[in-house]
Amino acid sequence: FRANCATTGLKTPGATTTSLPARSLRNLLPPDPLRTLDIDSSSGEGGAAYFYVVVSASREPILLSTLAGHRMREDGLRGSSLATEGRLSKINWAGLRKKKVSKLTSLMKSEGVDALYLGRIENDRYSTDFRPVVSMWFQTSYSAFVTAAGDVALLTVAGDYMAAKHYAPWLEDVRIMHSLGRAQELAELFRDYIKDGRVGFDQLGVEEFRSLKEEIGGTELVNLGGRIAEERAVKLEDEVVIMEEASKVTEASIRAALKNAREGMREYEVAAHAEFAARRLGAEAMSWGLATFSGANTGIMLRHDSEKVIRRGELLILGYATIYRGYNTDITTTTVIGKPSMEQRK
Repeated sequence: FRANCATTGLKTPGATTTSLPARSLRNLLPPDPLRTLDIDSSSGEGGAAYFYVVVSASREPILLSTLAGHRMREDGLRGSSLATEGRLSKINWAGLRKKKVSKLTSLMKSEGVDALYLGRIENDRYSTDFRPVVSMWFQTSYSAFVTAAGDVALLTVAGDYMAAKHYAPWLEDVRIMHSLGRAQELAELFRDYIKDGRVGFDQLGVEEFRSLKEEIGGTELVNLGGRIAEERAVKLEDEVVIMEEASKVTEASIRAALKNAREGMREYEVAAHAEFAARRLGAEAMSWGLATFSGANTGIMLRHDSEKVIRRGELLILGYATIYRGYNTDITTTTVIGKPSMEQRK
C-alpha cells in the first residue's frame, strides 16, 4: 500500500497519508469498524466518495473522511475529522478549566463576594466541567460552589455521584445533594469554605431562597445571575475553537435532514435522520426538541416535530440545536419539498 500510494499531506516518521476511492477502503481497514461505516459512492468529486487514511506502523489505520465537502468523524474507527483531530487535540483542557474558574474569581473580586452558588445547569457545566444529564427532569439535580480562592465543589444527586468521582477527577469535593434537607446541606457547604461572608447566586426560587437564608445565618445572598451570564458570554480562545467544531455537528444534522426529507415521510422521521447524524459525530444531546415542521405547521411555528405527513410542494422548516463538549449551537433553514412555486421563491 505504501509503495503504491502517493503521499498527499501528513509528513511524520513511520506514517503515510493518502486518498483513495471508497471501493478500495474495505480492503485496507479492519472489518469490524466497517459495520458502522457508510460509504456513499454518489458523494464527492466525479461521483465517487474519497476518504483520507493515515497508515502508521505504530497503530491501526485512522480514517479521516470528506463527504460532500463536510468533514466528519466515522464512529467505530480510531480517529476523528481532520478539523477535530488538529484543533481540539491542541486544547489544554485542564488549563481551560482553570481559565474559566479564574474568570469567575475575577467576577467575585469585582462584585465583592466570597463565593458563588450556581444552580443553573449551564453554569454548573462551565465551572466544574462535569457533564450533566440534560433533561427537564434534571434541572435541579446539580449545583456548584466556587470560592474566591478558586476552590470548586460539585453537588449532585446520588445517581451521578460515582460518575462525577470517576470522570471528573479534578473535582476534589463532590457531595450528594438530596431533595429533602437541601438547605441544611448547602449551609454546611457554605460553612466549610467561608465564615459569614457574601455569596453570589445565579438562580434561586422564592422558597429555596427563604429556607437557605434561615440556615446560613449572617451570610448574605447576592443575586449575580446577570453578571455571571455576561462573564460567560465573553469567550476564551479555546472556547471559540470548540464552538466552531460544535457548529459543524449541528450543520451535519441540517444536511442529513435536507438529504433525506421526502414526500410521504412524517416530520419525526426527518428529525430522526438529523439527530442520528449529530449523535454520530459526538453530540451529547439535542439542546431542545427537533423543530421539523411542514405545511400549515410552518405558519403556526410548531417548533417541534409531529406525526404530520410531509406533502410535495410544502415548505419545510428545520431548526436544530446540538450540545457538543458542553456548547450549544443552533441552525435553522427553510426548504421546499419538490419544486418551489413563484410565491415560495418570493
